[in-house]
Amino acid sequence: MFSSRDVQAAAGLSSRQQNDWDARGVLPHGRSGEEGWRRFSLRELFVLATCAEMRRRFGVRVERLKWVQDFMLQDGINHLEEVEYAMLRPGDFVWLLSDLEKTFIMSTDPEFESFLGLLSVDAHDGSAFVLLNLTPLVDRVLGRLEDHNVREEHAFETRESYSRPTRSPGRPKEAGVLRMIFDGEAE
Repeated sequence: MFSSRDVQAAAGLSSRQQNDWDARGVLPHGRSGEEGWRRFSLRELFVLATCAEMRRRFGVRVERLKWVQDFMLQDGINHLEEVEYAMLRPGDFVWLLSDLEKTFIMSTDPEFESFLGLLSVDAHDGSAFVLLNLTPLVDRVLGRLEDHNVREEHAFETRESYSRPTRSPGRPKEAGVLRMIFDGEAE
């Protein structure tokens, strides 16, 4: 579990902002201990980083971020793991496209290029979309793991050290193939 300080480092949300988001019902967390300190899961940390980035870059109202949060924290779906897995392909970035109401599309560069060619938007319906690169957010969130010495449990390296993964992605056969590819042994 991660603390409020981790949220500040990974998502850039100050304690004051966290209190504001909490008062508006847009801060997922559990409380622990007698003091009732906020504790966040890794998934929640990623969701908060994503929402904070949308707010910073696009000026999205805090209340509108609730839909994104609810969507990303659905039971049985782990968007952080999906982004990590997609980041295994060197050179690809993972993007999020959303209208913050009913559309949520997360995909890599090549898939998005194909998708955007098929996208039809009615300029008269008033919809606006945000397009956000999730890759740097994942790097920042996973950086918090290093500070907690739990990075070994997690699967993937950050984009900065992407030349060769040093840890298994949790699937031994895939890890072996990836090592061969990054070592130049696979043809």
